[in-house]
Amino acid sequence: MSNRELIRNILKDITVKASSSNNKDRTKTTGTNLNIKKRVVVLFTGSNIKLDEVIKGLRNLKQQDYLLTLCFSENAERILDKDRILTIVKPEKVLLERDRDRYMDIVNFTDMAIVPILTQNTLAKVSTGVQDNFITMLLWQILWLGKKVIINPDSALSNRGTHCRNSKMLNLIKKHVDKLKEFGADIIHDHDYLNHIEINIETGQDNEKSSSNEEQSKVKELITERDILNLVGKKDNLYLTKGTIITPLARDTAKEKKIRIIYR
Repeated sequence: MSNRELIRNILKDITVKASSSNNKDRTKTTGTNLNIKKRVVVLFTGSNIKLDEVIKGLRNLKQQDYLLTLCFSENAERILDKDRILTIVKPEKVLLERDRDRYMDIVNFTDMAIVPILTQNTLAKVSTGVQDNFITMLLWQILWLGKKVIINPDSALSNRGTHCRNSKMLNLIKKHVDKLKEFGADIIHDHDYLNHIEINIETGQDNEKSSSNEEQSKVKELITERDILNLVGKKDNLYLTKGTIITPLARDTAKEKKIRIIYR
């Protein structure tokens, strides 16, 4: 072996060891393994509105290697076809009302939560701090710790498909939804959870160095009309990195909704 080859091998060995050491140090510092997948707890309440879309959205997460734990309220167990959901989604864990005493272990273990179908009952309880069952305890504590929470409230707004004709009651429900936004929940109106977790614009926190209602974005190659609509009522400014493409329709929608697009 030539001296050059010997030196190359020595340097390669040093580089590998240094990389391994850095990873160990980072694991020790953060308390996490760099290869650990995101752990998502899915909270099912007692409604089956658009359940097929919910299942499809969860299956997409599973296919992208997200670790799913499905939690069912007593009403959800009674109303939903749980066996069908489990067969298609194939979660890592399934937890029921009888597991409520373990709720803090679940909260501490998870990285984020999804409430795919929110009932009026659960909405009213969590927005007012009531924690009297498995799902409300989990949701309140996950929000309490500032973890990412994605909620689709469409079922609550229409009461399982029946539109409200009482404006006062509808306003009350909307106020409850607004309260969840204030708590830090991301409110969505579809079931493309992967988009909201990985690609969609982050709306969880305001930039401390900016004025209120300013929006920072994650790296995203394409901004569509749906991305803009998801910001309505939440943020006034959309910050994008240079090179990000925004569709003409998205740009027109932003102008119509008075959302400023700022590149930086």
